[in-house]
Amino acid sequence: MNWSNAALKLTIGIGSLGATAIVSDPLAEQVGLYAMIAIILVPFSLLVFFKIGELADWIIKLAHIIACFWYSALVGFSIFLIQDRGFQSSDIMIGAFMAIGFAPIIMVIWNMYKGKYDGAY
Repeated sequence: MNWSNAALKLTIGIGSLGATAIVSDPLAEQVGLYAMIAIILVPFSLLVFFKIGELADWIIKLAHIIACFWYSALVGFSIFLIQDRGFQSSDIMIGAFMAIGFAPIIMVIWNMYKGKYDGAY
């Protein structure tokens, strides 16, 4: 994506914070703190560090597709945990954070679907 790093940090960074709030306790217990941080930062890192023009186009597209599916799976897992532990009032804000994180994901998927994905929006 040719978004500025600030725009990506604002959108998917905030979304990652929302997912972190939900999955940090159960995931950190299972895989450890540093592995949990790595799992949460993968989609953010793939979108920020893989930019059009820096590597081959197919590598960039693959990295962005992986980021889209990874973030979607992370949010799906978060929603499952919210439902499993019972909805709390703070989940509204966390859900809003995760929804903001979907802005770049939706743009990547939509432009790939339309067949005009070149990373520049």
